[in-house]
Amino acid sequence: MTRKRTLTRDKAIEQYLIFRLKFEEWMLLSNLLDAVNQGRIEDPGYVLHPAVELESTLFEIVVVWFATMVDRSNGSLNVFDIWRVLFPGEAEVAEVENALAPHLNVIRDLRNKAIFHAEGNAAEYFKALITFSERKDKLADPLDRFAKLAKKLADSEDIAIPDLSEKRKKLRESLYRELPVEYSDSIDRLLGLAKKQT
Repeated sequence: MTRKRTLTRDKAIEQYLIFRLKFEEWMLLSNLLDAVNQGRIEDPGYVLHPAVELESTLFEIVVVWFATMVDRSNGSLNVFDIWRVLFPGEAEVAEVENALAPHLNVIRDLRNKAIFHAEGNAAEYFKALITFSERKDKLADPLDRFAKLAKKLADSEDIAIPDLSEKRKKLRESLYRELPVEYSDSIDRLLGLAKKQT
């Protein structure tokens, strides 16, 4: 069940640069979850509700953050659309997308009704949490495959997207024109074009 959107190559590159940021954020959250799982970060222990645990809360956040990279709504970022344009010969893209497809509605419901937004209807709120809880064990493998594929494709950027650096600089110029000047440093940092501090 794939919503395939046709992107121009330029639009795919622009969205790919956004995806790279979202992926790095997701990996940082995943590393934080790993640190909790390995006992390197302890639960502060001041939660009021006994059902709220640091590990499960972080896992839910990691999973719904993932949803920001594979959104099917119009105008949203869906990395599978991007990868099909920029890495057209990579068969693993369709394989990973198909492995994740059965889980996406559950993840989106969790995001929209319980984690990034809170559904005002208690039955819908708890249904999203319970449905996710029942399915979460089946998510580890597809999410791991997604992360490995993203890293693999990132490693082949120089060959698959030889003009990425040039396109990034053009995007910076465009953003400089469209956004207030005080955003310049943030634009450079987010695009990976910031000058290194000495």
